[in-house]
Amino acid sequence: MKIQLCWWLVIVFLFIGILNATTESISAELSYNIFQQDFDFFQKTLRESHPNIYANLPEPEFNKQVNLIIEELATETDTLHFIAKLKQFSHLLGDAHTGPFYYQKETLFYPIAVCWLNDSWYINGTMKELADNIGSKIVSINGKDAEEFMSTLMTLCGGENIYWFRECAGDVMRYSSNLKLLDLAVEDNDLHLVVEKEGQKKELILKEVENCNWSIVSFSDLTQYKMVNYWGKALTADDIYYLQFNHFSDTKSDNSKDEFSNWKSFLVQTFSTIDSLKLHNLVIDLRNNFGGNSLMGDILLSYWKLPDSLATFTCDLCISELMLKDYDMDLENIKKILAEELNRELEDFTLPYVIQDMDNGIKKVSTEEYCNQQIGSLKENNMLTPLFDGKIINLTGNKTFSSAVMFATMCQDNGLATIYGTPTGGKPSCFGDILSFTLPHTAIPCGVSHKYFRRPDYTRDPSDSLYPDVWLEIKAEDYFSGKDSVWEKVREDIKNNTVPEPRRI
Repeated sequence: MKIQLCWWLVIVFLFIGILNATTESISAELSYNIFQQDFDFFQKTLRESHPNIYANLPEPEFNKQVNLIIEELATETDTLHFIAKLKQFSHLLGDAHTGPFYYQKETLFYPIAVCWLNDSWYINGTMKELADNIGSKIVSINGKDAEEFMSTLMTLCGGENIYWFRECAGDVMRYSSNLKLLDLAVEDNDLHLVVEKEGQKKELILKEVENCNWSIVSFSDLTQYKMVNYWGKALTADDIYYLQFNHFSDTKSDNSKDEFSNWKSFLVQTFSTIDSLKLHNLVIDLRNNFGGNSLMGDILLSYWKLPDSLATFTCDLCISELMLKDYDMDLENIKKILAEELNRELEDFTLPYVIQDMDNGIKKVSTEEYCNQQIGSLKENNMLTPLFDGKIINLTGNKTFSSAVMFATMCQDNGLATIYGTPTGGKPSCFGDILSFTLPHTAIPCGVSHKYFRRPDYTRDPSDSLYPDVWLEIKAEDYFSGKDSVWEKVREDIKNNTVPEPRRI
C-alpha cells in the first residue's frame, strides 16, 4: 500500500507540474501585446500550413528564433519594427513565397539602383543629373564596407538563394526607413557613398527625392528589356527567332472562357512565322521574368515537337485548415480530388497532413498525358501550326524566378533546351503556391507556401539555383557599355554550330 501511495503521489505531482506549466503558457499568451500575439499567430500558421517549414531552418533553431523574437517584441510599439522582425524571420526560412506581403508606400527614396558584378557592387542607375556616376564601383555606404552594408539589407529580403537576395537588396536600400530599422542610417539621413571609377575615388551624397528622371543601364541592341509580358522578332540572317518572355501572365483578354487566348494567338503567329521562314533556332529570353502562372510555360511547350514522354515535377502538398478555407472546400472533397489525381485511396488523417508525391524513381508520363493534364487537348494547337523541331535556347539570369525557373528546369531536366546565362534567382526544387492570411491585430497581409515542387530530375538536388549549361560571367566593362555578352555568345555559337546539345534523362 505504501508503494502504491508513493506512485500516486508521483502522478499527482506530475499532473500538478504539467497543469502549472500549461497555465503559465496560457497566461503568457494572454499577457502578450498585439505584436507578440500576431507573431505567435504567424509562426503557428506557418507550422500548420507549410509542407516542411523546417527544411532550411531546423526545428530547434526555429523554436529558438521564435522565443527570441517574442521576447524582443515585449516592449515593441512600432509597427514598422514589427514588420522588420517578420521579414528577418522569413528570410531565415529560405522560402521566397512565405512571409509578410507588406510594401510600405513611401513618398521619398534615394535615387540609386545597384547591381552585383565581378564580386563587387556597382551603381547601374541614378538621376540623370548624376549619370556620370553610373558604372562606379561602390566602396562603402554610410561608413560601412559595401558588402557588409548590403548583406545586412538582405536580412529584410525573402528568397531562396544569394542571387535573389542581391537583386532584392537594391530595392530595400532606396528607402531610409529600412536603413533606420537596421541601424544603417546616419544622422543627416542622407546616403553617403564612397565610389571608385577609372581609378579615382570620391564621395557621393544622395538626398531623398520624391521623383526623378532615371538614367538606367540597358542593352543597346535587340535584347533591350521592354515593359511588356512577351514579344518576339524573326532574325532571318541569324536563323533565329528571338522571344523575350518577361512575365508568365497573358495580356488582357476579351475571351472570358480562355484567359490565355492572346498568348495562344501570339504563339500561333510566332510559330507560323518560324515555319514560313524556315528558322531553326528559337531563343527564349527569361532573364527579366519573375514568374506568374506556370500554365503559360506548358502552353508554350505544346507548340514544340516533344519526346514521347516527359519527366515531370512531383509535388508535396500540405492539407490544412487554411488550405481548405482558401480553396473554399471541405476535407472530404479534397480527399476525393486527390484520390483521383494520385490514383489511390487516401488513408484517414487529421489536419495538418502532408501528402508526398514521390515515386521510386523519376516520374515520367507520356507527353500527350502531360499536356492534356496541364492545358487540355493538344489537337487544337497541332492543327493551327506545325510543331517546332529546331534548337531551343533559354537565357536565364538572377532575376529569373518562380514559374520562370520551373519552366527552365522542365526544359533542362528533359533535355529540351540548352541554357545560357547566369544562375537563376530561384531554386529548381522549391516551395510555392501561396495561401493568403491576415494577422488578426495588425492586419498585415501574409502568405505561406503549401506545396513543395520537386524538380523532374531530382537526382540533381540539392541545388540552390538552376545553373546554366553555358555559364557566362558578366564583365562590368561589357555591362556598362550596353553590350549583351550572353546574347552575343549565343549568336556566335549558333553561327558556328557549337551550341551544346541538351542532356536528356
